[in-house]
Amino acid sequence: MPQYRFTLEPYISQKNRFQCPSCGKKHSFTRYIDLEKKEYISENVGKCNREQKCGYHLKPKDFFQSQTSFAIDHSHQNTTINPAVLRQVAFQAKSKSLPPSFIEEELYLKSLEGSSANNFLVFLEAVIGKDALIDVREKYRIGTSKKWKGTTVFWQIDEQNIVRTGKMMLYNKYNGKKQKVNWAHSVLKLPDYNLKQCLFGLHLLNLDKQKAIALVESEKTAIIASIAFPEFIWMATGGLMNLKASMLKPLANRKVILFPDAGCYNTWNEKVGDLPKNIQYLISDLVEKKATSEEKQEGWDIADYILRIWGGKDLT
Repeated sequence: MPQYRFTLEPYISQKNRFQCPSCGKKHSFTRYIDLEKKEYISENVGKCNREQKCGYHLKPKDFFQSQTSFAIDHSHQNTTINPAVLRQVAFQAKSKSLPPSFIEEELYLKSLEGSSANNFLVFLEAVIGKDALIDVREKYRIGTSKKWKGTTVFWQIDEQNIVRTGKMMLYNKYNGKKQKVNWAHSVLKLPDYNLKQCLFGLHLLNLDKQKAIALVESEKTAIIASIAFPEFIWMATGGLMNLKASMLKPLANRKVILFPDAGCYNTWNEKVGDLPKNIQYLISDLVEKKATSEEKQEGWDIADYILRIWGGKDLT
């Protein structure tokens, strides 16, 4: 794959930052710059500095790969396309025709062996107790990594029990605050990895064909909500903009209830029209109506309110 030179724009004040395309927070988003052209790559290519509440980070490499299909479909039109996108056409066409890559079972199973050094699980046990923790840890197959001391791995396991990848997160074990994020396939430096994400918790799909699917944005929310409301099968998109047809395709002929974060109701409501038509959708405005303006700015979700009721700490 061609190599390009990019950098995050150094920012001095809020004037140099933009509204985040994921969480919508103003003056929190730093864009990548093409060092050769001295210009921004795209308005959504960059990093949100709200790592605890958002964590959005779209790198140039990922952007160019995702835009290749656009270049193919529109190459016959008089559309101005970044030449760097066109240089990715062959690569993306090849990756789309290939099956998803996966994490070796040995690596995945090894991550499930210990939990004492897992900050997220330490925090969660203090809130819900040891017995409940054991159940939810096994249910969602929560892993532990040595990437950073105390790292949690939220494995993306599809309906065929294939591990697509894992989101690696470091939490503060005392207050549950998210501190760092990375991807298992990136950390492992697996060559030619063809990443095709799936919903977190998708492996639970066939365990009960009667229960409705409750869909939230973050993995931690799905885990906590599954304890409070076990009448649903809780899954997570892994990001605000991951509510898309390709991710929901396996949920065909099921009832899906969407629980958007505070301030994100309209975004998800507008996306419903582009989702698969063979799914029955309901969208909850519970969090949207309950949230204060401050909580909307902070991106509260249903897990925050559950933890408040339980008397625990706010998890972000």
